[in-house]
Amino acid sequence: MSDPLRQAVTDYIERTKVKNPRFSLRALALKLDLSAGNLSRFLSGQRNLSAENTKRIVHLVCESPEERKNLLSLINQNELESQKKKVVVHAPLESDSSTLTEDEFLVLDEWYYFAVRTVLSLKNPRFETKWIAAALGIPEAYAEKAITQMLKLGLLCMTNGGVLERTKKHLRTPDSVKKNPKIDGVKKKIHTQHLDHAKYSLENHGPDVRDITWLNLPANPRKINQARELIRKFQDEMVALLEDDETEELYRLTVQLCPMKK
Repeated sequence: MSDPLRQAVTDYIERTKVKNPRFSLRALALKLDLSAGNLSRFLSGQRNLSAENTKRIVHLVCESPEERKNLLSLINQNELESQKKKVVVHAPLESDSSTLTEDEFLVLDEWYYFAVRTVLSLKNPRFETKWIAAALGIPEAYAEKAITQMLKLGLLCMTNGGVLERTKKHLRTPDSVKKNPKIDGVKKKIHTQHLDHAKYSLENHGPDVRDITWLNLPANPRKINQARELIRKFQDEMVALLEDDETEELYRLTVQLCPMKK
């Protein structure tokens, strides 16, 4: 199914470039509300997209009703076959963005739990505990523990062929407005681990592969929540910039916004 669709997407890009030479793969990804990196990997045959996303692509790129009908039929058929073949420990979660429950977050109390999911998005990932541990710079036992826990929570899944996959769920940590001491404690622990990593990077990585900057600014404390929203938007834009078909290393982006007074 994917080859005809990939060709249809390629043809659409070429047709559109005739009218608008500046049209690009990234522009198409924005129209489809997809990551440019994921769309690029799809076109290169390195990954497949969900049935929902492929159907949206078909409706956009196919001018011929007959072509659209044929591709949608192939997608539906492929989806049925995949459901029969694929056995998962927990079914992939459908939401693109979801907040972890407090119980889930309290279990995922180390930074590498979340990083295990991300490392599976690198170019040519290997689904071996040893490789994942090396990519994250953690002991193999830690990687095994994280994979086991994420499988139990349905945040990773595994096919009957032993291929480890991340689910569609984009994880957000629970809001700590309620001042739950346990939630705040885990967040402080993970934040401290991120700061420790920044110190390590400062000592061991050259300025050509890292960027650590700061800014002191006068601020209206009543606008901090709006500032948080801007930070989240910036993070999404950074992902869109760096995530493409050449994602060979895992990076950590840490943003700090803290009052100066003690």
